[in-house]
Amino acid sequence: MYRHQGKYDGAVALHEQALAIRRKVLGEQHPDTAASLEGLALIYAAQENYKNAESLFQQALIIYRNMLDEDHPQMARCQYSLGLLYQAQKRYEEALPLFEKSRTIWQKKLGSEHPYTKAVQSTYKETLRLMEEREQSEERG
Repeated sequence: MYRHQGKYDGAVALHEQALAIRRKVLGEQHPDTAASLEGLALIYAAQENYKNAESLFQQALIIYRNMLDEDHPQMARCQYSLGLLYQAQKRYEEALPLFEKSRTIWQKKLGSEHPYTKAVQSTYKETLRLMEEREQSEERG
């Protein structure tokens, strides 16, 4: 709620508290702990604190990879979020493979007509367009 209202300090405090509780109760390598890392990363991303957001997304992905199947929906969601973070930083080459992996998972789990699958596909195409625009700008440059 705080994050959606732009009250990031309150959101960070609550997410850090939830993360601490999950680490204590569930341990470092639990998918719910990873979900807390991911939630905190989303707040940092909204604040354009990209370095902290990236670190937390990567930590979450490591836990997901260790604890879940490679095609688990939580993997897809986290990869997509990290891809969006890279896209926001114009790191398109790093974003595309994450969008591809996310799209593959959603397609397999939910089908090609599901809104999640379509959203990732749309973001993937937008990233390609942005890359092309950047290349054209550099060529004119």
